[in-house]
Amino acid sequence: MYIQFHGNVTSPNSIGTNELIKQGAKLVTNIYDILEDYINII
Repeated sequence: MYIQFHGNVTSPNSIGTNELIKQGAKLVTNIYDILEDYINII
């Protein structure tokens, strides 16, 4: 499982995380996005 926080789409510093999201990593915008996956694991 990959969890990535999105970055500004125009920032060169965000290329890596945005690319992982394009490849299927979960986009995290708040704590509930993370908890949602952990609840499914338990």
